[in-house]
Amino acid sequence: MSFYIVDTAGNDISVVSTGLTCNDNAWHSLIATVDCDSRTIILYIDGNVASTTNYGAERVFEMSAQELWFGSMYYTPIYFYTGDLDDIRVYPKTLSVPEVYSLYHEGAWNLL
Repeated sequence: MSFYIVDTAGNDISVVSTGLTCNDNAWHSLIATVDCDSRTIILYIDGNVASTTNYGAERVFEMSAQELWFGSMYYTPIYFYTGDLDDIRVYPKTLSVPEVYSLYHEGAWNLL
């Protein structure tokens, strides 16, 4: 699984985790947090930190008229995810570790 984000200048940053097999017929949670103060992006898979990236230089990220892409890369829409996507959310703040943990454990998938 991977997560990409693009700043307002068009520069992309990727956080990649290669340790998870997604074609195992099981539900998985993918949560990415962007902390502009610490310049850190954290990718959580199934409630656990899978990868962390520090992007160093100051970047500006805006939620504006930019498109959001889920299940493929925005500039190369040829690598499509072939499963179901559910409960996609965008928050106006960086989620804390307890909030990520709570989101992972809040749903009916615990009953599957």
